[in-house]
Amino acid sequence: MLNFRVMALGFIFAFATSLGTAAASDPQDMNSREVDMDGSVKPGDDFYRYANGGWLKTVAIPSGHPTYDTRTMLNEQTAQRVRELIQGAAAGEDGSRQARAAAWRSLHRLVRLSYSAGA
Repeated sequence: MLNFRVMALGFIFAFATSLGTAAASDPQDMNSREVDMDGSVKPGDDFYRYANGGWLKTVAIPSGHPTYDTRTMLNEQTAQRVRELIQGAAAGEDGSRQARAAAWRSLHRLVRLSYSAGA
């Protein structure tokens, strides 16, 4: 029952956050990322290099990371955005942000309680 509450609160927080945040600064159609492709490679010879060659040439693996992929990049972006939301709410920028920060703290409290209770 507690896990359902945690999941419900997480969903509510995510929904409220998505309503309050502005669109990304440079929205991109993720299905047509020709910048990440390498046109000098024939798709029949090496499809992986053809599809990802541009990305492989421009992105360096940061120190401390054994690998670096889009999942890691998205996790870093999400953590930074959440951090900014919480810091902005703590600074008193906007009442709705304060409400989201309070919801976020409540969610973390519930998660800690659910793990300590062995649920």
